[in-house]
Amino acid sequence: GVTGHVAMSKAASVRASVRDCEEKEVVVDESVTALGFGFLHLPPTRYAPLVIKTVKQDSWADLQGIIPGSELIELEGQEAGRLSAEEFRQVLKQRPLRLKLAPPHGEVWKQVAAFQQQVVALSLQKVHLQQALKDESDRVMRELGICTELEKSNSMQHKAKVLKDQAQRLQEKQALEEEMDKLKAELQTCHLQMDVERQQMEAERSKFQEDLQEASQLATDHATQRSLLEEQLKDLQAKMDSSTAQLTELTAQLDSEREARQQ
Repeated sequence: GVTGHVAMSKAASVRASVRDCEEKEVVVDESVTALGFGFLHLPPTRYAPLVIKTVKQDSWADLQGIIPGSELIELEGQEAGRLSAEEFRQVLKQRPLRLKLAPPHGEVWKQVAAFQQQVVALSLQKVHLQQALKDESDRVMRELGICTELEKSNSMQHKAKVLKDQAQRLQEKQALEEEMDKLKAELQTCHLQMDVERQQMEAERSKFQEDLQEASQLATDHATQRSLLEEQLKDLQAKMDSSTAQLTELTAQLDSEREARQQ
């Protein structure tokens, strides 16, 4: 594989125009989390392109028609094989990501790709057959009433876990009940304090109303006394006015008599 790749990379300049014609550019959008292919060598390499060694079935790469032996020429406009390892890892994480790819060169890589696809298909068939065999074995054992030691162990572990969970829930329930009792006691204490404060407020309000009534009565009495005083003052003023008039009249008489005597 490595020797063939070296020979292929040496002949790249000769076939450059052919490869350029076959190159294609694809864009990896934000929804793709894994590309689904592995490389023969990671950068930096002596060869500018990176050769794709494996392609995971039903992956993004598989859906794009990428097969083993394909070459990754550029990442975001940079030659893939010239990047450092850190640059390569960082660029692969970018989304969207532009890739420039070229198909495999020669029939050998195409045969390898076909062979790997067959291997993947056979591996999947093997997994399906193993699962089907296990399911059938479990079904037969259940029908015959056979319980394996593993199943017994799993059953005991399950029961132990259930009991442990029940004990934990019981402890949590008891803790919650204790907390509820504590809260109820605090709430009852708060209610008693509120009742005491309410009674005090009622007593203060009654006293305030009594004081208000007393103040109102005093104001009424004061207004009555003021009215009486004002009436008395008016009477006195009238009397003073009458006295002043009489005094003026007497003074006038005296003046007249004095003038008469002088004549």
